[in-house]
Amino acid sequence: MREQAVPAQIALSWLMVQKPWIVPISGTAQMTHMVDNIGAAAIRFTPDEVAERNASVNQARLAGHAARPPCWPYPRGRTTEEIENEVMHYEHPKDGGGFRMMKRIDALLMIAFAVICLLSGAAGAQQRPAKGQGLPAEKKILIVYLSRTNNTKAIADIIHEKVGGKLVALELETPYPADYRTTVQQVVQENETGYLPPLKTKIERMEQYDFVYLGFPTWGMQLPPPVKSFLRQYSLKGKTVIPFNTNGGYGVGSSFDTVKELCPQSKILPGFSTRGGSEIDGHNLVIKDARAEEAGREVASWLTNIGMLK
Repeated sequence: MREQAVPAQIALSWLMVQKPWIVPISGTAQMTHMVDNIGAAAIRFTPDEVAERNASVNQARLAGHAARPPCWPYPRGRTTEEIENEVMHYEHPKDGGGFRMMKRIDALLMIAFAVICLLSGAAGAQQRPAKGQGLPAEKKILIVYLSRTNNTKAIADIIHEKVGGKLVALELETPYPADYRTTVQQVVQENETGYLPPLKTKIERMEQYDFVYLGFPTWGMQLPPPVKSFLRQYSLKGKTVIPFNTNGGYGVGSSFDTVKELCPQSKILPGFSTRGGSEIDGHNLVIKDARAEEAGREVASWLTNIGMLK
């Protein structure tokens, strides 16, 4: 272990085998250095090695002002043994007689607590994106969407602009008819029979993604069959799934619940839904221009609320 140790670890380890009232407190702003400092606790010295290092240190002469505690104004040129003797017999006037030493175990527990807080804070900082930014680059994002009138695509584009990631449109091997009413009849039949239309879209290495945004319109108050095909074809186990939806004004229906049912081993975050077009009324793409700007603000607020954007 000592052969692989850095000098700072050797120094800290040597300090910890000295007097029980000596507690090294390392100061660093670098997480890698903090990890090195913690590693010093695993280094062990033999009695001969401790004596050898003590002899070397005791021959050193202290100099400079940086390490001088303000309440112990020792002059330069003192040996470590002289300073140790003075410190152990020091009496602070406010103590009413003895220098109250903190027990080493209490101090170590305090240091351990501080380290845990530091590590937790650092981990939290890595998980929380900076203001106006999405997740860190190491968190891979996939945005998959189904869109017939391009309203869901418009929301997918906004999400992609906010959080980044890979944007993929779901396409079928056999597209739905252009005629709206014919498509409605086909979708009704697919929902009744449980038929899942084959996808032309292929996702490579699905396992690489941590977060999957899943966008779709509401069809017949249900989740569209092509989205069911996607969820049946690809395992989202262990991933965070984030649904988003556009509809003609009738809401999400049972679509969000179906996503939860088909992703039992995924974490499902609260979804987003907004008014899109109404193909039956001839209103196709409506999320554009001023409405697109409004939708952008709605999406940003939603992403912030679910912790995906700061």
